[in-house]
Amino acid sequence: YQRRVHGVPGVLKNVIDWVSRPPGSNFGKKVVVCFGAGGGVRALNAIASMRTILGSLSAVVIPTSMGVSAFGPTFKEDGTLNEAKDVERLAKVCDEFLDTTKRLRS
Repeated sequence: YQRRVHGVPGVLKNVIDWVSRPPGSNFGKKVVVCFGAGGGVRALNAIASMRTILGSLSAVVIPTSMGVSAFGPTFKEDGTLNEAKDVERLAKVCDEFLDTTKRLRS
């Protein structure tokens, strides 16, 4: 597991490689990346790695990101986020994604 702690699993990298073929092409679609990992910092490390990978494929990657911990009471029993700050952060990420999508359509 040590190799995956600071990045993206090789299987996911392979999937991205196959989805982005032929070589030199780009996704041509909007991409949303969400990660859950053994802690908020690990999720952010994985997101940073994905930014590099997707950027090399000409994907537009919004600068705002969010990592939540898989430990502790992050989610309520109904699946909603437990902390108001996490709800606000998620709303900010979604708003930026929608704003970026609107700008790209113009």
